Parts: sequence; structure tokens; C-alpha cells
Amino acid sequence: MQSSKPAHVLLPLTAGLAALFSALTYGATPPSAAVLDIGSRRELFVDGQLVDQLKGKARLRLHAPVPREAVMEHDAPWEGSATAYHSIFQDGKLYRMWELCRYSIKATTFAGVYVDGDRERIPYEADAYLNQLSHYATDHDPQMARDTYDHLMANGTWPTEWASHMIFMAHADWLQTGDTAWLAPRYVALKAKLLLERARSDGLIVSNAAQIKKGDLVDWPVTERDGFVFTPVNTVANAFYLRALTLMADLARVLRHDAAAADYTARERRARAAFQETLFDPARGVYRDGEGTDHAAQHSNLFPLAFGLVPEAERARVTTFVVARGMACSVYAAQYLLEGLFENGAADTAHALIVAPGDRSWKHMVESGTTITWEAWDQKYKPNQDWNHAWGAAPANLFPRYVLGARPLTPGWSRATIRPHPGPLGEAEGQIPTPRGPVMISWKNDATFRLTLTLPKGMTAQVELPAAEGSRGVVRDEKSVRAHRAGAWWILDEEVSGVTTFDVR
Repeated sequence: MQSSKPAHVLLPLTAGLAALFSALTYGATPPSAAVLDIGSRRELFVDGQLVDQLKGKARLRLHAPVPREAVMEHDAPWEGSATAYHSIFQDGKLYRMWELCRYSIKATTFAGVYVDGDRERIPYEADAYLNQLSHYATDHDPQMARDTYDHLMANGTWPTEWASHMIFMAHADWLQTGDTAWLAPRYVALKAKLLLERARSDGLIVSNAAQIKKGDLVDWPVTERDGFVFTPVNTVANAFYLRALTLMADLARVLRHDAAAADYTARERRARAAFQETLFDPARGVYRDGEGTDHAAQHSNLFPLAFGLVPEAERARVTTFVVARGMACSVYAAQYLLEGLFENGAADTAHALIVAPGDRSWKHMVESGTTITWEAWDQKYKPNQDWNHAWGAAPANLFPRYVLGARPLTPGWSRATIRPHPGPLGEAEGQIPTPRGPVMISWKNDATFRLTLTLPKGMTAQVELPAAEGSRGVVRDEKSVRAHRAGAWWILDEEVSGVTTFDVR
């Protein structure tokens, strides 16, 4: 995101590709019939049609662009370098997928709030949260997310898990902007979105018959639920509940509601223990769909994995199950599926799913010729789908956050985490908008891994680099730096600032 101050962009006097040619002398003979007669009109001499003869030392010479005074201010949404995710990928289709998703976020802002495609034209909570993540990664203005949030707090919709997404949205705003003044007057109303009235004695929330029939959603459309079996204690609904408690405790803490923060934290710990005891099958290493069923859908495992609910000792087994099930979910749930894979050592699989053959990937959308992402993977999965639906644009935030690897470590981006997940890619380059100015990242992944990083003023970063096979450490600007190995990563011992280049060797 760009700074709140307008970005002054220095453009060459020649304005981009226009060229000035000089040092021309002309023969005394009149122009031939083939040469245009321009009279006293000024023209750039860019080809032979405007030049009859060059004599002696006369030549056409292209002048190098020269920076002059600021001629344009980028002070409105979707202008300037904040939106210029200029990327270089070995896979050309991957860049096209990024551009499809980035443009989808821009194009679907036409209503002033995040709407559910062009059919209903109303906001929904989960759609809005996914839209918000991608908007932050592609433009510098947080206001539309805030306007959508306020609309939805006044006009909530029906799915159980959608309530949790309001807490997700408020937390995302705070993490992106660091603005507690916006958050404070909205905090109290958020408590209703926790669904605390549905919690039983062990802390898990329970759904009654009406809520099971219309409320607990799991995924949409219904054909994307991977055979999920609905029960009163629903694994997906409880995973969202646990995540919402964690984020709500963060918000209470930053606003100095210490007693409330302690209460939410205690509730989360108690419910998480019951979640693991009641819903995890240790024999198979998977989560069941709910209490009273042995069925294990992809969703019952991808959401706990994405939300960090899986105990460390079980993450490998759950990740293996999720990898094996693949894209057995909608474009909505794919946001969380891919986050969980990137976060748990399965970046290669995440990359592969994004570009997979068949009709359940963004490769399919690109090859279909669409210019805006869809509500579903294909028309056959939802015949009445919207053809312009931003919840299908997850790569717009996944590429900056995971492939380039930039995320806020503290609210407002005073500190960032830089942790690229190259997967099979050989190189990538881009910039991520933040409130302090763009973060610029360029990396190459070959026999060694090289990262060039540019941070704006007022920001430091914790840098974590992929540990190439046989690597022994990290070099910064050709000088060894202190770093320690943690699994598949080299983590620098000290945070960095400014412009710097790192090599894993």
C-alpha cells in the first residue's frame, strides 16, 4: 500500500516511449514526392517519411530519458506503483493468472463495497474477507473494505462460518493499518459474531437442526463439500470458532480489554483441547467431519491446517491427507487450502494446484478466455454462477503473501516477515503495497537462492530464506551474516532495513 501522501512520480520529459531526435541537417534540394510536406508544423523525425536526405555527419540519435520535475501525482485508488505488481515468472501462464486475479479485484469494486458478483450484487462476509486480502495486496486504499465491513455489521447474512469472517475482517484491517481508532468503536459489536451462545460445557459450539439445515455451510456450492457429513458438532464450524476466538483475543488485548482477552484465550484453550479429543482420529491422522461420524472430508482437515489448530506432532499426517485430496473444494475454500499448504511445507503442491490441468484450477480460467474470475471452477459445477466473482481471485493475495513472501509481522507494517515460497519457480519479482510504501522483492531460485529486498522507510523485516540443499549459511551483500537453520529455512538472527541482497550458499 502506498503511503498516505501522494506518490510523486518522476517521468522523463519525453514521456515514456516518445523519442526526441536531433542533429539533423537537410539537403538544399526540395523534398521528393515520397516525403511528407509538413510545412511549419513541428514533428518528431522518427522515420524516413519525414526526412528527405541526411548528409555529412548528420544522423538520427535517440536521446536517453532525463528525469525532470514531478508531473503526475498518484493519489487515488488503483493509480501508480502501488498497483504495479511487475512480475517475472518462468511460467508465463502464472503471470497471466496473477493479472486475471488482480484485474478481478479492480473490476469488482464498481459498487463501492465488495459485492457477490453481478447477479445478487450484495456483500457476503466470506466473500468480503477474501476480497479484502486481495485488495490489500493490489491497491493502497483500505476504505472499501471498511465500508463493506460496516454494511455487513448492519446487514449480516445467514451462514454460520460467515459470522467468524467479520472478526477476520476487523483483525485484517488492524494488522494492515495499525489503526486502533477505527477499530475501537466497532469492537463491542463483534462479540455477537463469536456465537458464544452456542458453546457447550467443553467449549465446542453446537448446531441445532435448523442451523444444520440452513446455517452450517462448509463450502459452496453444495457439490463442493467432498461428501461432508453434517452433525451437531461440526468440525468446520468449530475450526472457524476457534480461529475467531484467537483473533478476538488479539483485538481485545490491543484495545486494553484485558479481562475479555483473557476470557477469549481461556475459551479457546478449552475448546481446542475438546476439538482435538473429540474430532481427531489418531489412528488415521485426520479430522472427522464431526462428532458421531467417521467420514473425513477435505474441509475437515484443510481448515484446521490453515488456522494452525493441528498439533505439531500431527501436522505431517494431516498435510499428507490434504495433499492427497487435492482441490476437492470450491474456489472459496481454495484460499484456505493453499494457505495451509504454503504454511506447512507443501509449497510445491500449492503451486501445482494453482496451475493444474483440468477444470479445477486458475489455469483453466485463463485458458477459457475469461477476463474476471468466476464464482465456481466451471459452469458445470454451478450453472447459475457469476462470471465476475472476486472470491475466485485468491492468487491476487497468495502470490504477494507467499510466492514473493511479504506479510506484516506487526500491525501497520512497522515490521514485516519476508519468507518466499518459490516452489518450482526459477525467479519472481514484484512489489507489495503497504501503508509505509511498497516493499520490493526480487528472487532467483537456482543452484542457490538469491533475494534482493527493498523496504520503505520506517520498516524492518525478519527474513527467512529457503535452505538450498547442501547450503551452509547466508551471505548479505557478499558478507556472511548470522543466521540459524530451522527446518527448510535459514532465518536471519537480526532484522534488516533498506536495500539489501542475500544469497543462500
